[in-house]
Amino acid sequence: MFDALLETLASRFGISLDKAKQLLAALSALIFDPGRGGPAGFLERLRSGGLGEAVQSWIGSGPNQPVTAAQLENALGSGEIDNIAAKAGLDRATAAGALGGLLPEVIDRLSPDGQLPASMPGSLAGLLGGLGDRLGDLGRSGAAA
Repeated sequence: MFDALLETLASRFGISLDKAKQLLAALSALIFDPGRGGPAGFLERLRSGGLGEAVQSWIGSGPNQPVTAAQLENALGSGEIDNIAAKAGLDRATAAGALGGLLPEVIDRLSPDGQLPASMPGSLAGLLGGLGDRLGDLGRSGAAA
């Protein structure tokens, strides 16, 4: 479900597949962090950050609207982007750009029926493998927006 996406992301942004997985792990941690309202809270944070129309396109049918690094940073906060970049061992610009490329596809793939699952699907957790132990850490150690 995510293998080809990670390979495309790694190639597009000139990062290793491991770094792409780390970004996916960090993003997944944010999406499914119960301390921040889980998937519903994450989507509300994006909507409140000005990405409501884009979010709807990712969940609904049809083409996914892109999101820029600047839009994502505005919605999540620069501290969150800095934290994810540090955890993945990437510079801020690369992390923000790659996350902007990753987010629409992740939400789209997680919501084939128009809703995000309440907890992380086993297929995603399995793909992240050894990074699974760090997911909670990645999601909770960023600055709140």
